[in-house]
Amino acid sequence: MFIRRVARALRRNTILILVCLAVALGGAYVLTEQQTPRYESTVRVVVSAAAAPADAAESDGEQNDGSGAGAGPISEERAATYAEVVTSQVLASRVASRLLGDPSYRGESDLDGDVLLNQVSAGAVPGSAVLEIRVTDPDPATAQVIAQTYAEELVATATDIETGGLGTAEDPGFTVIDFASFDDEPVSPRPFDTLLLAAGAGLLLGLLLTGLREALMTSVRTGEEVTALIDAPVLATIAYESPASRRKLVTELDQHSPRVEGFRALRTGVQFADPDAPHKLIAVTSCQAEEGKSSTAVNLALTLSRAGVRTLLVDGDLRRPQVADTFDIDGSAGVTTVLLGKVDLADAIWTHPDTGLAVLPSGVVPPNPAELLQTQAMSQLLERLRSDHEVVVVDCAPLNPVTDAALLAARADGVLLVVRHARTTKDQLRSAVERLRQVGAAPMGVVMNAVPLRRRDSAAYGGYQRYDARDKPKKSSRKVG
Repeated sequence: MFIRRVARALRRNTILILVCLAVALGGAYVLTEQQTPRYESTVRVVVSAAAAPADAAESDGEQNDGSGAGAGPISEERAATYAEVVTSQVLASRVASRLLGDPSYRGESDLDGDVLLNQVSAGAVPGSAVLEIRVTDPDPATAQVIAQTYAEELVATATDIETGGLGTAEDPGFTVIDFASFDDEPVSPRPFDTLLLAAGAGLLLGLLLTGLREALMTSVRTGEEVTALIDAPVLATIAYESPASRRKLVTELDQHSPRVEGFRALRTGVQFADPDAPHKLIAVTSCQAEEGKSSTAVNLALTLSRAGVRTLLVDGDLRRPQVADTFDIDGSAGVTTVLLGKVDLADAIWTHPDTGLAVLPSGVVPPNPAELLQTQAMSQLLERLRSDHEVVVVDCAPLNPVTDAALLAARADGVLLVVRHARTTKDQLRSAVERLRQVGAAPMGVVMNAVPLRRRDSAAYGGYQRYDARDKPKKSSRKVG
């Protein structure tokens, strides 16, 4: 379960992760292109113990074998000490003065010790008496010249230090063992390493933002989230379609499209919700407005009617009725006018020519919808409609803003709750179910609306073409279930 949740979170945030990766790689590329390449030259100097009197040398033979290249503890300590000398201002000034007089030097003409200190580093090789000097420069040949000069000046400076500037013949024990290296491969920038590091940083940022977004996300996105919040199954998933396609009825769409298949699945769920009930009154509502309850009610009724079920669609949203506009019919005669006795029920019902679906619009919008829905006349009207049809689908107002839907749900056999993907919040869903419980009702099922269709699902719909004989209009009036 945890792995599936992580996989879904990664799929939902794929674009975010890719954007972070692209930004990191793009920034690293720009930074790399703007950097001046720098080349490195390395020179090594071996440091042995300083020369000593003969009797001292004999008594300390284990520390220095007389070769001048011993790697005893004294030599290692001296190498570490002279690593600090390499990065001193005095040595940098001596090297700068010598370089400015060297015809092989092709670097800056205003070279001084401060500039060199930013280019040189030194360190003793662990476990040995070798001192390694590293110099970087935008030109590999110049880096080589500076490194060689540094090694030679270090030997001269060390001689002055060890002999007290007297120039005695005593050997101070410093030897350049490798000439400064030449390498035309830059040590910085390294595009591959930089881009690899940037890719890792971009992915890490994308994952962190994904986790933060998932933690802060309050909207419902999956059927698993719905069933974890409320005790109701997800009867169908209606695929997201463009606004132009959503305004179309299922009778106007390709009968093998994902949207039509979703309403077929909803029809099956409704029919088998209570197979022993010959007459059903189903209230269709949502938590908030603009979640697709009206289109769900209309297309569910059409799908039932296409399957030969004697179905009536009632517009019970007396505040913002949508059914009449959906079918492009006159909605002035309907529920309210029938309740007030101004129009006979038979005259207020319109029949859809293609499917035989009976439609009862809302009628004139009343000033007191909630009071009108609570009347005895409304109860009698619903019972009459239920007895005359196998299924009555009532499009209700949203649950949370007003009480209208709860009043109709109390008289219904079942309630379909429409939840819009990534819009309906978890708190809104809990609040809607609580309103139903207050009137003794409960959702028979949930319809997940406007769910993005994955590419492989779309391909499956296109490849699995089948003819559903139940979608052909029938004259029989068989009972549901």
